[in-house]
Amino acid sequence: MVASSYLSDTSTSYVWHRLYLFATAMDPLTPEQSAALAKDDRGPLTKSIVVAFTCIAVICVGLRLFTRLRYLGRALGWEDYTIVVSMALSIATGILQVMQANAGNGKHAPLIEFPTGVEIILKVRTHPIFILSS
Repeated sequence: MVASSYLSDTSTSYVWHRLYLFATAMDPLTPEQSAALAKDDRGPLTKSIVVAFTCIAVICVGLRLFTRLRYLGRALGWEDYTIVVSMALSIATGILQVMQANAGNGKHAPLIEFPTGVEIILKVRTHPIFILSS
């Protein structure tokens, strides 16, 4: 097979094969590259955005409920209960996003230390999924 025809092939299996090779066979980083990548951490930014928007949402929902109960004198309707459930789920999502940032979300992948066995699972178990989806 001619190399140029192989490289010009845009079939799905070829794309997944190249993507798999890229994800599993990275060249080792030099200390300078590691130091530069270590400075680029978006985790604190992610945490501050999640906390800020969750606080704004809690304040808005609280003001809505306070206004309906105190000044309008109405009982809470189904939409108020729905928004309270949605707010609780939003808070849970925010907590999980902060936990992800603490676990390494926002850092470059080569700098994240995986627990024992996770890297093997990522390499071996997900490859059949990529093959079947192509």
